[in-house]
Amino acid sequence: MADPATQAWAEAYRSVAPGSLLVMQAGEASKTWDSLQQILAWLMEEQADRSSVLLVLGGGALSDVGAMAAAMFKRGIPWVSVPTTLLAMVDAAYGGKCAINFGGIKNSVGLYNDPAHRIYYHPYLQTLGVDALVDGWAEIIKHGLVASQDLMQSNLAYFGSLNNTPNPVLTPPNQDLLLQALQVKIDLVALDPRESGPRKLLNFGHTMGHALEALSPSLGHGRAVWLGMIYELGLAVSAGLLARDHGLICYANLQMLAPYVSPETYPSTWPSWKVVLEHLLQDKKNRGGRILWSLPVGVGKADYDRVVDPAMAERVYEAWIRDPLAWPLIHGYA
Repeated sequence: MADPATQAWAEAYRSVAPGSLLVMQAGEASKTWDSLQQILAWLMEEQADRSSVLLVLGGGALSDVGAMAAAMFKRGIPWVSVPTTLLAMVDAAYGGKCAINFGGIKNSVGLYNDPAHRIYYHPYLQTLGVDALVDGWAEIIKHGLVASQDLMQSNLAYFGSLNNTPNPVLTPPNQDLLLQALQVKIDLVALDPRESGPRKLLNFGHTMGHALEALSPSLGHGRAVWLGMIYELGLAVSAGLLARDHGLICYANLQMLAPYVSPETYPSTWPSWKVVLEHLLQDKKNRGGRILWSLPVGVGKADYDRVVDPAMAERVYEAWIRDPLAWPLIHGYA
């Protein structure tokens, strides 16, 4: 399986691993029942059996639906992940999560299905545009904020050297930095494969981010999470879960990415809190009708299953959307 951007690479793989090729649309548009049925029908038509291997060459959305099809076809066939985006390399390729969007809610139907193998090829990253790099860098920054002061320092060093150039251009991380960021996820997944505990730390920024992504189809996942982290960082400080001086350090890490975020990232009209809340209440981490947040509680440290007063969450949101790049602190709670 491939998408139009990776089709040529997939054809090259066929020279050493013969097989048929299905080209799907890229991005969130591929995470639907129709796409899932298309893959299953193709496997059937090609007379795939349980000894067949599905190789998925593309970004995280394509691997989501491909892995789900592999798990379902004839009760499971092996699949191989070949991530070609920074976001997929640092996030989607590890952990086994796969899902489609359903009922207007992101990742509302899914399962776990780890690939039999992962093939990383760093030069793929040199083909990416700025938006795709921002999407991946957002997750790298998040990994530092929730679990690694060392990674935070590495990210600061990278952006510091980048900003010292005459005309800064965002580039992919080198292999060492990529592995450092990926190791954060590998360690958390090893502790908690099915996300019942510390793996939830990786959901920082995702509660609000998924809502924004569902309501703004053109908004990439990483950029949505980046916006979600800005909001949720303000929420953590406003709710007294994170000291203000620690919050400023975390905010500086998030702001490193701001110069490279396209103006089109920000919705022309922000959804009302009522509409956003409908999506927040559907978040898969919730329990008993309560929104459970993963929020920073220190520098390079976060906590999960945190409950925040809904009225507080609304006030922070209303303050934030007036200036999304500002840190939305509510006076009297910081």
